[in-house]
Amino acid sequence: MADTDTMRIDLEWKGGSGYSVATPSGATLALDSTAKAGASPMETLLAALAGCMAIDVVLILKRMRNSPDRLLASVRGARADDHPRRFVRIRLDFTAVGGATTPDRLERSVQLSFDKYCSVLHSLAPDTAFRWSARITTDPSASGEGA
Repeated sequence: MADTDTMRIDLEWKGGSGYSVATPSGATLALDSTAKAGASPMETLLAALAGCMAIDVVLILKRMRNSPDRLLASVRGARADDHPRRFVRIRLDFTAVGGATTPDRLERSVQLSFDKYCSVLHSLAPDTAFRWSARITTDPSASGEGA
């Protein structure tokens, strides 16, 4: 593995259940094991998955000259009852709002992200059950949660 393939995150315990995360880009994130003063690590993992796939989907749609005005994602994860309480099932619902997106191209872009490109998804346990949906709406108040 080359040094350019190595990522670095710095984390500092802030007392109680709180932690501060800093990235080399200067971004910061508050983590809280109780999810009261920041996102929990597991919530952050779901956000990373949604972000990774959404980035892929938008880039793929732009290459197809088929991008939406907005892309929304809703992610739900079911965790194992016993430790480690990893995700055993994850559902992702994508909603494209407006723009030139067509249903077939939206579905194709989500499938490509799922099958090939999303490094977060492919870093999860291989037996995690995934389901996804993709829909298009012209409703600017769409929530991102699929049917």
